[in-house]
Amino acid sequence: MKDTEFLGSSLKVIKGFPGAAKARIGNEIQRLQRGADPTDFKSMKDLGSGYLKFVSAKTKAGIELFM
Repeated sequence: MKDTEFLGSSLKVIKGFPGAAKARIGNEIQRLQRGADPTDFKSMKDLGSGYLKFVSAKTKAGIELFM
């Protein structure tokens, strides 16, 4: 499993999310750690070479999370 590094206050912010949003973003992070694609993403090839994806996770409460 790949390591995850949270920059700035990102981990603190995630911990403050409501339960459903926190679970959803946690599941997406675990997918990335295992080398799988996120369930909802767009490739961002225009930003340069390498592997970069923009992840959008929407919850039933209407919260939209971006990684």
